[in-house]
Amino acid sequence: MMAQALLHKGFSFIDVLQPCVTFNNTYERYNESVEVLDQIPESYDEAVALARRKDKLPIGIFYQVKKPAHHQALYGDWNPVLKRLSRKERLKKVASLLSPR
Repeated sequence: MMAQALLHKGFSFIDVLQPCVTFNNTYERYNESVEVLDQIPESYDEAVALARRKDKLPIGIFYQVKKPAHHQALYGDWNPVLKRLSRKERLKKVASLLSPR
């Protein structure tokens, strides 16, 4: 799951669940409750319905959208860190945005 989250371009959220066996042996109950998802739900509503289940604890990828990451949609291939504008150029752009047209 962690490798898939790292390879996904964009936001990823990982919730790690682990039974605590320090005071009680909850490992068996955990194994009975967990259900591994075979496939990614097709819609957002289906993913929310899975997350709200009370009878089983589904684990896996709940929802995944394939679209450009925010910085790619905003900048494209241009890298704002490597190809940064000078302070003078930035101030000039800000002034042009603030001036009445």
